[in-house]
Amino acid sequence: VMSEEGRLALSGPEVIETVAGVEEFDSKDRALVWRVTGGKNRFLMGDVSTLVDDDIAAFRVGCREAIQCDPTISLEKLVVEQSRLMKRQELFGRCKDGLDVWDKLGIENGKEIPMLEAAEIRKLKAGL
Repeated sequence: VMSEEGRLALSGPEVIETVAGVEEFDSKDRALVWRVTGGKNRFLMGDVSTLVDDDIAAFRVGCREAIQCDPTISLEKLVVEQSRLMKRQELFGRCKDGLDVWDKLGIENGKEIPMLEAAEIRKLKAGL
């Protein structure tokens, strides 16, 4: 469960910039940081199962729904997930920005995504 305001990354923007160089990832470009690590992109990429508005009540509902999901893990599910991740790497591996990802997803007017509300993003993803 994540809101737009959340960020999810293995390394922070400054670490990526230090390792790869400012030409690769400019940590001071806040819009870029949010388009890459922010809740909307993470939801559209499938890293987050539920995107909610940024308020406690929405998080409570989202968490209740997530807990009700089947928590069992099987080898079959892991194989399916690995296959999904490999396909995602093939498709998005060279993307440097959420705009590139959204274009590959076939989303028209990707530049408008940062301005959309969580409900609009959920509707958009359902149509993909």
